[in-house]
This record gives sequence, structure tokens and C-alpha cells, in this order.
Amino acid sequence: MAVQQAYARLPYINVQPDYPAVIRDVAQSVVKAESFWASAYLENETSVHGKISCERDQDGDLVTRAREGVKIHRIGEDETSFKLSFPSLGIPPTLITKPRQQILSSLSNFPQQLNSFDVSATLPLLVLGGDDGELTVIDYKNHETKPLILKGCVGDILETKFFPSGEVILSAALSGALYVHSAVRSSTNMSTPARTLLAHVRPVTSVSILGRGRQILSGSKDGTLKRWDVGKGVVVGNLSVPGGRDEIWSVDVAVKPGAEGGNEGEMEEGWVGLASGKVMGFRLVSDGSLEWSGKVIEGRQGDGVTALACCPTDPSLLLTGTSQGFINLYQSSSSLITTTGNNSVGSLTSLTTLRRSSAATTSIAWMTDSDTSFVIGSEDGMPFICHCSHPSQQATIGSKDISQEPVTIPKESVEEEVKGYMSSEWKVREELTGFEDPVRRVRIVGNHIWAGGKTGVFRY
Repeated sequence: MAVQQAYARLPYINVQPDYPAVIRDVAQSVVKAESFWASAYLENETSVHGKISCERDQDGDLVTRAREGVKIHRIGEDETSFKLSFPSLGIPPTLITKPRQQILSSLSNFPQQLNSFDVSATLPLLVLGGDDGELTVIDYKNHETKPLILKGCVGDILETKFFPSGEVILSAALSGALYVHSAVRSSTNMSTPARTLLAHVRPVTSVSILGRGRQILSGSKDGTLKRWDVGKGVVVGNLSVPGGRDEIWSVDVAVKPGAEGGNEGEMEEGWVGLASGKVMGFRLVSDGSLEWSGKVIEGRQGDGVTALACCPTDPSLLLTGTSQGFINLYQSSSSLITTTGNNSVGSLTSLTTLRRSSAATTSIAWMTDSDTSFVIGSEDGMPFICHCSHPSQQATIGSKDISQEPVTIPKESVEEEVKGYMSSEWKVREELTGFEDPVRRVRIVGNHIWAGGKTGVFRY
């Protein structure tokens, strides 16, 4: 039997996507009464499918009643603000958050298949990447502004990112090419990218922008990680995954506190997630090259690392998400060690592993100025915010009765996975609603969370 690390289970709450409209229709007397559904799931437990009815009482006030295993906890005067709990599963009141803004896929010029998106940090702009080279920039504050169609890309757009200026876009394609476009409307011909970077021979799956953007990193299914000089359009550093048969699925760089947007040389360490399930560390060498750091986590065999994110406030913390829905938190020490412990290889130590469904993790983003909260997007179609008391503390699993004292997850590997209940140190802080399809990307810009998929792009 394969040796597997213990993991803590997290609950999954799903709510009828149009519940705000249901509540508003009753509150505004459009209909006399109506209801919406809310369901909860927990691995190896019987799911709960409840109903919440809405009606106006004799005084004209809105009354909500929950039944069939769900309880509702209203918050303030906003009828659509509430928490839900599911006592039979031991799920405490959890905030249900509706989108503040919706850019729906039914709008013209929205890609038929959204693969990636990003949000400018300086301008009210969204870039949407789709199939067959579709790359569209929209003004999310002014719907009267005509979308900007960027041309010249070959193949499906798999990744899009704004440079720190918020005015330039980097995109990566199924063809293996990388493109640099201006996102600002001008009189120049927009059909040709400002730069086309060619070196990969298979699809580019992930990119990372270094500092202000003079250099970038790209990871590909061809098993190579490349460091580019964007201005010159050339590769200045190259690494191949040892063995030559693995694919790079995700890339990120650990940024020293205070170095954001600074010199590229201040960002020394990064990570790649592989199709085999491995996580490998690399260094950005001052001469512009790359080298493997020797830090490796083997992971679960065949459970590819589909998403990866370094913590912006603590560069020693690394989150990964996998094709089987596992969320892993690692901590890296500042120096290499040659001995291996029960749960570490080199100087990368596994702190804990979480899971709430078997759906693949598609995207991870740390909350702004936080090393305790992050947002997860996945194939199951409902992003959520996960929170812990502090990731450096030893992870715990609580019993099914959430009032009992938690039980510590064993640090050593075990022959059978310990399927515990919710951890008292880890919880689902908020469920982000509105999605009916897989979430392709989550982004955090300022105080806002953005999530995008086939349904559209939503701001929370």
C-alpha cells in the first residue's frame, strides 16, 4: 500500500447561485414567497440538502426559515447577508458571500471558453484569455467602453498576467509562445504583439513576472523553466526537469518582504510544481541564470501540482494545490540541509495537508497582507477563503463534535490516510457564490477577490 500523509477534511457548502435574486423578489413583493436550496458535503459523510424559504410577515418584514438540516444566521439589515450552518455535519456558521460585481459570459466579446484572466493593479481593466488566441481587455467600471481585442496570438491562451504597471499584458499559449501586448488603447496597430517570445516546444502552463517586469519566468509541458530578458526577447536562464519526462504545471517566486517591484536579484528562490506530483525549488542567480536548489517534495505519485503560490508576507511559506484536490502547506528554511526527516526533504517541510473534495485545484491566491488566509479555486465550481490561526503552528484535526479538543495530526507518514474532521486551526471562512461551472483562476487585487470561469468573472 502506498504511503500517504494524513490530511484534514474541510466542508463544502453550495448555495443556489441566484439566491440574492430570490430574496430580493420576495423583499420587493415581486412574489409572495419563494425558496432556494443550500447543500453541504464532507468526505465520507452523508451530504445534507436543505431549503431556505423567504416570505413577508404581516408587518411586511422579510422572514427566512431554514429546514431539512440547514440553519440560517442573518447578518445586519441586508437581507442577502447571512451565514449557514449544518449541525448534523458539525459545520459552524459560515459566511456566504455574494459577488459585488458580475461580468457575465453572455456579454459580447467574452471568450467562449475562458482559460485565464487577470486584473490590472492600476487601471480598471480586465484581460480575458480564451481559445484560438482570444485575448480581450475590458473596462470593468465603464461598460460603454468598447472592449479592446488584442490579436496576433496563436493557439489557446492558457495564462494571462498584467505587468506591475497595469498597462502591459503577458500571455502564454498552447503553441508554446509568449506574447507581450499593451493594454492601453492607442492609434498604433494592435494586431501585432510588442514582443513574441519563442523557445518552448510545448504549451506554456505558468508564468511569473520578476520585479517590475524586465525579466519573467515561464514553465512548460516541455519540462523546462526559462528566464527571459523581455526587452531583448531572449532566454537568459534555462533549467530542465531531471529525467526529461516530467512536465512543469505551475511556477512561482518567493519575494523578500519589501522587494515587491524592486530589483530582480532580490528575489532569490522559486518553486515549480510538476505533473508527477513533485515540488522542486530553484534559485535566481545574480548573473541571470537559474539553478536547482536541491529542495524537493515527492508528493503523491501522479497527483500533479496544478497550482502553486508563495506567501507575499512570509516567503518561507508555500501553498500548492493538486489534480486530486489536496491543498498542501510547506515551509522552507533559509539554508539547505542534507539530512531528511519524516516529513521533509532538503529544507522544505510539510506543515499540513487539507482537502474538501476530489476536484482539481485550479488556482490559489494568498489574501493581501496575510500569512493566515488564502483563496482557492477548483473544478467543483465554488471558490472559498480558507483561514488558519497561524500556519507555523502544528496542524490539528478536530473530532466530529467541534466543541471537543482537537487531535494533533501525526508528523510521521502513515500507511492509511487519516480522514479527520475539520481542524480547529483551519476552517472555511467564506464561501464565494455565483458559480455554476469550474473556476479557472482567482486573483486578489487590493481588497477585492476576483474569480473567473465559464460563468463569467466575479468580484467579491
